[in-house]
Amino acid sequence: MPGTMRMRRRMSAALASLLIGAVITVSAQEGSRAGLTPAEKDFVASAAMGANYQVAAAKVALAKSKSDVVRRYAEGMITDHTAMLDRLTTTVRAADPTVQLPTTLDVTGQERLRALTAAVDGFDLTYRGQMMSSHTEEEAAYRAFLENSTSNAGVRALIASGLPMVQAHLGAAKELPRRI
Repeated sequence: MPGTMRMRRRMSAALASLLIGAVITVSAQEGSRAGLTPAEKDFVASAAMGANYQVAAAKVALAKSKSDVVRRYAEGMITDHTAMLDRLTTTVRAADPTVQLPTTLDVTGQERLRALTAAVDGFDLTYRGQMMSSHTEEEAAYRAFLENSTSNAGVRALIASGLPMVQAHLGAAKELPRRI
């Protein structure tokens, strides 16, 4: 049960981060400069595809996992990444209404989803591994964006508020069962 309690605390922290981020996003949108740079457009497209992957993978986990812990984690992924994608869409539209975020997966997301769908024995381990690697990559991308970008204030505030969520998801993924 200690792992379940830690996961609940981390998921609660992620939800709190999303709620705080919603307030930051609204206020940041008011001060955003018009338009997005090409680098910002690339980043938000990548972030959207990442969120799309997290939601799609979580839906597979809900259908295939027999572990209550994994299923609860997957439910949190759907809730949090759908909310983040909604906030990203709102922020991008406010900054540049001509930008359309992708609703599909990139090649890496497609390959991961194919492997996850094909996993039978050891599904939970495959899902755990994918969640650890994808959230590690997402954390690095968010950090790089925040450190190396003179970005749109709305996008920057959204990514800054989303980083704790990504970190909480990574921590919770590490707590998922390590055995079949």
